[in-house]
Amino acid sequence: MNPILPSILILSYVFLPALGYRALAAPTNSHGITETNPAAPAAPSSVPLPTPTKEAPASSTQPPAEAAGPNSSAVLTSEAWQALEKKDFATARERIAKCRELYEAKAVEMQAGLTTLPATDKAHSYWALNDVGTCVFILGKVAEAEGKPKDALNHYREVTDRFAMSQCWDKQGWFWQPAVASKERIAALTFETAE
Repeated sequence: MNPILPSILILSYVFLPALGYRALAAPTNSHGITETNPAAPAAPSSVPLPTPTKEAPASSTQPPAEAAGPNSSAVLTSEAWQALEKKDFATARERIAKCRELYEAKAVEMQAGLTTLPATDKAHSYWALNDVGTCVFILGKVAEAEGKPKDALNHYREVTDRFAMSQCWDKQGWFWQPAVASKERIAALTFETAE
């Protein structure tokens, strides 16, 4: 092992959190709730890491209490992703339909209030927009997997038209935009269907 590497790792645990970077802290889900990974190495005990706050600022953009539990937008979106990965398209569509039924009106309201993409530190506040936009993107992926390119195009266009500012949290530690990914799929499908 390179003798410099342990020093770099230790320094990153000390300086990155102090600078506001949380890359080495426990990852959070799309609503800023800390998720633990028992397989992940623990930070050295002598170096304190920032502790996420459990109390979110009061805001109408925070998920309501009834949005917690098995029908929360985050849970429904996660279950839709899992169903897509398992090729259980009926379950994916069911979870997406439930997410849209419960949260689409709030997502549309959030989208209407935006003119630019929310900053990364504010993105979690747009929970309904993020989850509904991601669900519609997943619906496009389901249609593609089922060999229905026209349906997929319609779903991807819906993401770009109605949920353009949605963002999806990647478990590796960053946000990506379903609208950008949708535009890429639209271009690819348009090219494929033109052949």
